[in-house]
Amino acid sequence: KTIVSGGDDGTVRLWNPQLKPIAQPFKGHSGSVYSVAISTDGKTIVSGGDDGTVRLWNQQGQPIAQPFKAHKGPVYSVAISTNGKTIVSGGQDGTVRLWDINFDHWLKIACERLRFHPALVGDAKATCQPYFRSLH
Repeated sequence: KTIVSGGDDGTVRLWNPQLKPIAQPFKGHSGSVYSVAISTDGKTIVSGGDDGTVRLWNQQGQPIAQPFKAHKGPVYSVAISTNGKTIVSGGQDGTVRLWDINFDHWLKIACERLRFHPALVGDAKATCQPYFRSLH
């Protein structure tokens, strides 16, 4: 089992259940990391942050794709599908975007400026239930 965290220092960190670091911090975001997720198989880590990017990492902390310029403003929520092929992100711009993990472009904007999320999307996987029921 692995615990993933994001910090105000722009890093992503991996921990064992006893809260001992199991890898060097992953560096890449230029601001705080607000959201992290790990794939079902534990091989892919996703992070979203203040710099508006979504980043993909392997367990050793190496980028496995170019950063996705995800949102106009901070990314507050990321999730990865159970099959590991799709990422969803939600941001301060009020949008939820779907990403193909193998390409650096978004597949679609799933939701825009929802009435109950006028300023930001805080939990991408729960915002648009018809789209994301199968993510976790």
